[in-house]
Amino acid sequence: MIYDRFPLSPSNMLIILKNVQTDYFDLTPEAKAILRQLFVKARFIIEEHYQPDGYNIGMNCGLAARKTVIHFDCQ
Repeated sequence: MIYDRFPLSPSNMLIILKNVQTDYFDLTPEAKAILRQLFVKARFIIEEHYQPDGYNIGMNCGLAARKTVIHFDCQ
C-alpha cells in the first residue's frame, strides 16, 4: 500500500499486489482474501491520519476501463 502520487483526495491510497496479474478477475482466491485484509488495513491507516466521511474502492479492469498500467492495483 502506498499513498497515490496524484491523489483524487488527500487520503487516496493504492494497493498493489506483488504477484503480477492484469486485473481483479485474474486474482486467485488467496490473493482476493489478502486484498480484503489490505482494505481493512488501509482503512485503519487512513483513519489514523484523516477523518473521512466515507470510502470509495475502485479498480479499472482492461484498457476500455481506462487501465493504463497493465497490472492489478486498487485505489
